[in-house]
Amino acid sequence: MDIALVNFRPDVAAKLGVDYETLSELNPRLIYCELTAYGREGPDAERPGYDMIVQGMTGMVSSETKTLDGVPSWVWSSPLIDTSAGISMAWAVCAALYARERTGLGQKIETSLLASALSLMGARFLHVENLDKETRERPSHN
Repeated sequence: MDIALVNFRPDVAAKLGVDYETLSELNPRLIYCELTAYGREGPDAERPGYDMIVQGMTGMVSSETKTLDGVPSWVWSSPLIDTSAGISMAWAVCAALYARERTGLGQKIETSLLASALSLMGARFLHVENLDKETRERPSHN
């Protein structure tokens, strides 16, 4: 195995015997790219998650949709965060392949849906910080 892409909670790969430590013993040139929902550390690390959950958790749903009395009226139906995470993984693997050509060594890459979501929201954070208001006008209902 030359490249491994895994998408589990942090504890699952080890239980299945497909964690970096196990596989890199078989091939020190292995490039191992791991995607989790919330990262390997922190209070949510072991929780399962998927695109729509992370959209809600990060506030992406609220910042990208219109609301009616504080409740989002629609959400992204496409897996925007999944797509972004996949692209991030692909670029990271490309960089690791280049590094391996130069050093002969493989490496472990870690990313998360949470990190991808937050990277997509950078402009939203700046908008709120600089203008001190919500990212979208909210309709008033009287």
